[in-house]
Amino acid sequence: MSLFSEIEKTIERGFHRFAERMFGPADSNELLLLHRAILAEVESKVQIVARGRRVFPFARVVVTLVAAEAERRAILQAAFGERLGADIREAMEGSECDLPRGFSVEVHTSEAGLRAFDIAYSVEPVKAGASLAAALGASISGKRVLIPRGTIALETVPEALRARGAIVETVTVYTTSPPEDAGAGSLAHRVLAGEFDVVTFASPSAAANFAAVFRPEELAVVADHARIAAIGPTTAEAVRALGLPVHIVAREPTAAGFVGCIEEYYS
Repeated sequence: MSLFSEIEKTIERGFHRFAERMFGPADSNELLLLHRAILAEVESKVQIVARGRRVFPFARVVVTLVAAEAERRAILQAAFGERLGADIREAMEGSECDLPRGFSVEVHTSEAGLRAFDIAYSVEPVKAGASLAAALGASISGKRVLIPRGTIALETVPEALRARGAIVETVTVYTTSPPEDAGAGSLAHRVLAGEFDVVTFASPSAAANFAAVFRPEELAVVADHARIAAIGPTTAEAVRALGLPVHIVAREPTAAGFVGCIEEYYS
């Protein structure tokens, strides 16, 4: 039985609806076949370890889609750029396959290649902030960069910029903390009573402060009462670090993208 056989139909239906809506029936069928082939190749890298546990050993997956025509490459990037990583993660987690910390999927296009797509794998996760520094390029060397940020911001972006020669100054412009009266007891009771179908998190700090209102034994069973949704991979990783599963991850970290993924989950 295929690793994805239990959930692949749900994933494929969602992708097919999206592709048909965006690109029309003809292109959507071809894109679906490509989507299926990519997931199958990623599946082949899963390893079975002690006691039958499924493990995906690579923290970084880079998919390069090949098309000679610029217009076709634009379609491929639009179809796969935002969705593919979320679909691969959903397939893995749905089949109880463990992913490395910092797991990420990148999608690129190329005008030349030996086949329709190529996949490169790395055990080293991509460092947050590296893509920003790379986009700025060598021209950032010697430039002064100001980063307004909150009290719990990570150092990854400043470090990546400094590594490329930028002179970076960080300034704290806001604090992230729960209110003095968060109604913790009432909130925990309502969640555990099953009043909500979905709990949404739009930032790692929201997840951390939410978890703080529960006793450990209560937090462990939150997912028994509601689905948990995250606005993007970084937030989803923070939620998982708290010991909670994530059922929905927005492919596009916007309000519209978040709502769309929740709607799709229940469709």
